[in-house]
Amino acid sequence: SDDVRVTASVRLPPNWKYSTSLPPTRPGGDTIVFQPVSLTTLVDSPLIAGQHFREILLKEPGKGPLHFLDLVGESEAAIDVPDSDLSAYRKLVDEAAALFGSHHFRQYHFLLTLTDVAGHHGVEHHESSDNSVGERMFSDPDLHLLEAGLLPHEYVHTWNGKYRRPAGLAT
Repeated sequence: SDDVRVTASVRLPPNWKYSTSLPPTRPGGDTIVFQPVSLTTLVDSPLIAGQHFREILLKEPGKGPLHFLDLVGESEAAIDVPDSDLSAYRKLVDEAAALFGSHHFRQYHFLLTLTDVAGHHGVEHHESSDNSVGERMFSDPDLHLLEAGLLPHEYVHTWNGKYRRPAGLAT
């Protein structure tokens, strides 16, 4: 699959926004065409999209790879992240850099869907993690406590689940 090159595209409903680690050939519009990548990279690059979308820069340009918290929710209230959480996510990025000593990705996207409709999950990927939690994760203290470890957990797997894996392991 590393030798198979693909050019992916996606057509979104009007007024929807998206995020993925795949670089687009041109931003904007209802149909997004991405730069050619290997089939391996395509399969390992999830996309989230929705009408209620917010992208938050966690790591400033010039201080290592860019890091984003990309949120899709059932409502605008769902994607309203408290400053205390943003501070913790920024600290997570800095502490992971100190712990692992290097980065193996161009940029990193924490893809987070906040919904009570879709199943809840977390899956690590090379340049992102695909996560889904309850819609009120940032406003319900009990749910927040239950889900607080998901993003750090999946982020660590970019090093020990994707980057450092035995030769020949089927991904």
